[in-house]
Amino acid sequence: MDLITNLEKVERYASRIWRTHSLEDPISTLSFNEYDYLKEIQMADEPIRLTDLADKMLVTKLRQLAWYNAWSARIL
Repeated sequence: MDLITNLEKVERYASRIWRTHSLEDPISTLSFNEYDYLKEIQMADEPIRLTDLADKMLVTKLRQLAWYNAWSARIL
């Protein structure tokens, strides 16, 4: 078997496992971007300002603020 075939098998297996357990996992409700933002906040050594987070995420400050407002409204 070649590499492409093996990678496709791994992808199918991972997808099946993901779908099986996704209903149990609260993280599965997050988009990739939401997960990425939250992971960056978690990995910060100290509290992080939105400006610094925007710089780390390579997004504009306006985009960061929009994400923060949407996330805050979703949680509350």
